[in-house]
Amino acid sequence: MQQCTLTETGAYLTATTISAAYVASLYLLPKRIRTLPRDHPRHIYGRFAAVALSSVFAVALYARVADPRCLGVDGVAAALGLRLDGSTQAALKGAACVAILYLGTLAERLVLGAFTLPEINPQAWRNLVVGPVTEELCFRACVLPLLIEAGITRWRAVRTAPLVFGLAHVHHGRRRVVDDGVPLSHAVVETTVQFAYTSLFGAFASYAFCRTHRLSAPVAAHVLCNYLGLPEFACLRPGPLYDYRLAFGVLHVAGIALFFTRSGWLLSSESVLWA
Repeated sequence: MQQCTLTETGAYLTATTISAAYVASLYLLPKRIRTLPRDHPRHIYGRFAAVALSSVFAVALYARVADPRCLGVDGVAAALGLRLDGSTQAALKGAACVAILYLGTLAERLVLGAFTLPEINPQAWRNLVVGPVTEELCFRACVLPLLIEAGITRWRAVRTAPLVFGLAHVHHGRRRVVDDGVPLSHAVVETTVQFAYTSLFGAFASYAFCRTHRLSAPVAAHVLCNYLGLPEFACLRPGPLYDYRLAFGVLHVAGIALFFTRSGWLLSSESVLWA
C-alpha cells in the first residue's frame, strides 16, 4: 500500500511558497522594466518571462513534495490535470458555467451588438492566454492536489485554496499607491474588492478543477471571465435597454441561480479529486 506522508502543514507551506514565488517573480524584474506602465509592451513581456519561470518552479516544487500515486494517478502531468483525454469537454463545461452566470450580461451585449473580438496585442495575450494559463497552473493545478493528498477534504480545499489566489493579488494595492498615485484609502477599498472577487472566482475555479481534474476547465472559465469583465447591468442605466430592465433583470437573476444550482451537474465527471 502506498505510504502518503504529506502533512496538512507541509501542503499549506508548499502552496504558500508557490503563491509567494509567483508574486515575487514580478518584483525581480529589472527596475527599468518594473517601473514602466502596466500596459507597456516591455513590461508585459518581462512579466511573461517572470511568470513562466515561476510556473516552472511551481511544477518542480510540486513534483518534489508530492506523490501523485497517493491520488491514484501515474505521473505529475496527470496529477496536475495536464491530460488530453477529456480536456476539450472540460474546457467547454468550464466556459459554459461562466456563460450561465453572465446570462444577463450576454443578453444585454447581444441586443446592443457589443461583442467584439479582442485585438491581437500584448494586453490580449496577457489577459486571455498567459495570465489564465499560468495562474491556473500555479494556483489550482499545483495547489489542490497537494491539499487533497494531505488528507484535506475536497470542500475544505475548495474553500481555502482560493485565499492563496486572492492574497496573491493584494500586491496590486501597492502598485496603485506607489506607481499610480492613488490615495491609500482608495487603494485599500480597491484591493479589498479585488481580494473578494478573486477569492470568489478562485473558489469556482478550484471547484471546476476538482470536479473535472483537467486544467482546461478553470483556464477556459478564467479566459471568459477576463474577456467579459465584471457584469455591467446596462439595463439599469438610462439607454436603449432601460424600458426592458425587468426582463433583463430576470435573466441576470436566473443566470446567477442556475450557476449556483446547476454547475455541479454540468461539471460532473469521474475525478479522483472528487471521489
